[in-house]
Amino acid sequence: MNNLGLLSQIKKSLVYKVLGVVSSFILIKYLIQYLGVEQYGIWAVILTLLNLVLYFDFGISNGIKNNLAESLARHDEFGAQEYISTGYILLSCIAVVLYTIFIAASFFIDWNSVFNTSVLDNNYLQKVVLVVVFFTLLNLVLSIANAVYSVLQVTHLITLNQFFSQIIALIFIVILYQWFSQSLILVAVVYGTSLTLSTFVISTFFYKNNRTLSPVFRYFNRDKTKGIFSLGAKFLSLQLLFFFILSNDRIIIAQLLAPIAVAQYDIMYKYFSVLIIMHTLVNAPLWPLYTKAYQENDYGMFKTVFKKLRVLVLGYIIIGLVLLLFSNDIISLWVGKEAGGTLSNFVYMFLMMIIFIVFTIFSYFSNGINKTKIQFYSVLVGATINIPLSVVFVKNFNMGLNGVILATIISLSIFCVTGFVQFIYEMNKLERKEKGYN
Repeated sequence: MNNLGLLSQIKKSLVYKVLGVVSSFILIKYLIQYLGVEQYGIWAVILTLLNLVLYFDFGISNGIKNNLAESLARHDEFGAQEYISTGYILLSCIAVVLYTIFIAASFFIDWNSVFNTSVLDNNYLQKVVLVVVFFTLLNLVLSIANAVYSVLQVTHLITLNQFFSQIIALIFIVILYQWFSQSLILVAVVYGTSLTLSTFVISTFFYKNNRTLSPVFRYFNRDKTKGIFSLGAKFLSLQLLFFFILSNDRIIIAQLLAPIAVAQYDIMYKYFSVLIIMHTLVNAPLWPLYTKAYQENDYGMFKTVFKKLRVLVLGYIIIGLVLLLFSNDIISLWVGKEAGGTLSNFVYMFLMMIIFIVFTIFSYFSNGINKTKIQFYSVLVGATINIPLSVVFVKNFNMGLNGVILATIISLSIFCVTGFVQFIYEMNKLERKEKGYN
């Protein structure tokens, strides 16, 4: 994609992202008013479990992304359609098996212990989780379309999908708030319906206009599954490890502190996630560009992109400091003081977001050039020390929320260092090749 094409995608995505962020902030406000702070904390933990389920596509989406890109580069549209069709059928089968296993396992799990709450009984929590997992697995299958959008450089459809799902959820939650009594099960149904409905509608319209890529049952190709799994397995391991570093913070907080602390963490995370959203608009289209540039030994492209990324990181820091300055006032106006945190909480969260952005910059680079070994071992070390550090900081140093966030900062920082070293090494190699050296 040239600079004009990239800029066009960013502009389109920006519009949908801004609308999506606004609607999501309003949605959270109504969710807290409808559920209360403690039950919202439980809901935040449930969404964390939902994120774990999303990783159980066994890397199929990323495997499809890379294989699809190669097929289209060879102008093999039928092969591309086979990969897409195979991916949908393969992931559908996996989803059915996973849900069957999860239903059986759910009867042996003490959900009150998982969420560290006695507000709702175990059977009720089990039903809520089963509803959430059902819709999550259904959406997981439908979301293969996101890999197709990414390869075809129409990533604005991904942000459009997110915006639509937020709007649908907001409409339903407002209806619940106005006319229904407090119910986590209804929230789970609303959330799941909004996700799947939005993904289904947008992907249906997309495939209708791109029939040569539309999934067809008879185009399932068993031989294609090996290629999908072999590439996907690399990214699956990284995704799972990354989950244990970042996404399990809410689970750790629920166990070490309380659901209300989860709500506080989630609100702060959502507040500063504006920085991540801004960065994602730029970073998301870069993966396939890195792959192409590395294959073509295009040192100049990497030099230009990373020079701009350094400027952007400085911009994120400035914007983050402004958000930090007005954090208490904005949070109080948004959801009330009860769901907010202390100034030190906000400082730690701000630092975590900046570290996370740097992490993703080098992560997309190593993924794009298909050299993920350094990233894997760095993230493995980070995942290994994350929970022990959280326990030590919370229990031994009485740091509360700050302890969990600091543990995550340290865990993410490992690859920020090793990823930077890898980037310098690879850039030196490309520069030597460009100059004709071996």
